[in-house]
Amino acid sequence: MLTWFRIPRGYLPLFAFLFFSGSGPASAQDLYPVSEGGFPTFTGPPRTVHPAYRIFSLTPAGFAFKVTGMDWMSNGDLAVVTIGDTVFPEIGGGLGDVYLLKGARNAVSNAISVTHLYSGFKVPLGLAVAGDQIYVSDFNGLEKLVDRDGDGRTDTLEKLIAYPEKSTVSFGLWNANVIHSGNRFYTALGAYHYVDSLDDSAACLPNPKRGTIHETDLEGNAGFLGSGLREPNGLVVSADGELFATDNDGEWVPSNKLVHIRKGAFYGMCVGTHWDPILEYSPPAVWFPHLLRSPGQPVVVRSGIYQGQMVVGDYALLTLSRIFLEKVGGEYQGALFPFSGGLTSGALRLAEDGKGNLYLGEMEIESTEGWWYGDPKYRPTHIGYGLQKMIYTGDPVFEMLAVRATPKGFAIDFTSPAGPSASDPRNYRIQQWRHEPTFRYGGDMLDLQTLRADKADLSPDGKTVILDIPGLKADRVVHIQLHQDFRSRDGMAPWTYETWYTLNAIPSGEIGVVTPSPDSGPMTAFTVAHEAGGGIRIRVSLPEKYTLGVWNLRGKRILSGTGEGPKDFPLEAVLPEGLFTISLEAGKRSYRGLARSF
Repeated sequence: MLTWFRIPRGYLPLFAFLFFSGSGPASAQDLYPVSEGGFPTFTGPPRTVHPAYRIFSLTPAGFAFKVTGMDWMSNGDLAVVTIGDTVFPEIGGGLGDVYLLKGARNAVSNAISVTHLYSGFKVPLGLAVAGDQIYVSDFNGLEKLVDRDGDGRTDTLEKLIAYPEKSTVSFGLWNANVIHSGNRFYTALGAYHYVDSLDDSAACLPNPKRGTIHETDLEGNAGFLGSGLREPNGLVVSADGELFATDNDGEWVPSNKLVHIRKGAFYGMCVGTHWDPILEYSPPAVWFPHLLRSPGQPVVVRSGIYQGQMVVGDYALLTLSRIFLEKVGGEYQGALFPFSGGLTSGALRLAEDGKGNLYLGEMEIESTEGWWYGDPKYRPTHIGYGLQKMIYTGDPVFEMLAVRATPKGFAIDFTSPAGPSASDPRNYRIQQWRHEPTFRYGGDMLDLQTLRADKADLSPDGKTVILDIPGLKADRVVHIQLHQDFRSRDGMAPWTYETWYTLNAIPSGEIGVVTPSPDSGPMTAFTVAHEAGGGIRIRVSLPEKYTLGVWNLRGKRILSGTGEGPKDFPLEAVLPEGLFTISLEAGKRSYRGLARSF
């Protein structure tokens, strides 16, 4: 969740046992066994490397890499930026270094040569290559490494852009990951630490420069994309060319998530972020389950059976997850799967080489400042840091490959033919719930329901099963688990047994979204006051006739009203805690604003 001074949720010790205890060969039975409601299955990320990969350290002998960014040179060398032992720039930072790992794309061991290019970055949290020029995102700007004398090493830095604010507190006001795509750099600017001094009754406090994605061209011309992000720590361009970011949970972010970044979108964090009244709420493409702690940078797999899907690491846990995305009603949604263990440390940054091979940039900062990730009380073993390579072997594995929404349920694709157990609807345990952004740190699973499939049609080739599931609702996370006796046609147990699908919309179904007018105007037509007993009171100051509407962030209309002249519209009894969009139409003019109820 990428934060400071927070006690982990109560369930974390259970999963700490899962991740850090035990040994033995990789198998489905290495997962954590559960039996809820009489349904026996296995749950949790695997502790060993995925069967279709082999893993080894790519860190050359004599080096200690705490990797915070990496990208490819055109000749197959891997440019890497590392961080030191502290994230506090006021005490000198970490003397971050940049290296070139020669021929990393073809490496089959760590016996590769290294060139040291530069030392002296304070808090580097990302690296991108554009035209074989290396750029590093440090805590106060995006820097270009320049070799003036042609000796192959950096002589000076040229600042492409300065970030809007510096911070000497924590990750919260620093930039995070940076990537380059087309002729643009994209950098995430967090907003988290603007909430430090606020309590649960505080109003939303915008900051025009934070909680957004910074878009910059090669000449340094900058702008902002969608906003309302809390602590975005990973950027990626999908297989179809769209920009996505991971965001870390906390205030206004009830669980970690993957969001589709686009101009004009608002992602729910209303404190310390850049937002404009005309921005429209955009739900996550994928909600992450609570057992995952702190997602970093995803990467797209370009070859092999998982081609086009994303893999993402977790800074606080030794696991990788896999993400399948699809479009329903023109918007993204999809499934998250447990993918692989076998890591040295939490993978903050990932890279892929076009062959399906993965490169894991891992780092753990030892801190005496209260950051629990480095605190032995919460970390049962010292994990460390490193750079690992996972080579795709293509060895057989049986698991869920993709999940697609249907008008009546889901279609699940498998990596190899499933056996007769797949056609029994009793072999699927299904739960759904929703999340609601609030000021409270994190969030619960709201409206939790257990559902049953009443039909499971397995295709003749065994590769796809169609589940009909009565009671599915839009705006839900759907957890699908396989029975422990689930098997492939040739008797192989699944590598993992569960997936989480974010069902923003059901195909061909109406979800009733009401979109206010896109026109905007000054926010002087109304004011919002908070009532002592909860709710809000809207005071309209226009003298002419007008129509007032209030929507929640899901687009559901809460209030419709008309009036002429100044008037109060109280909403004490009907407004739950959360954020709401207010729209006021008067003639040809339109006014918008955001209000918070608590």
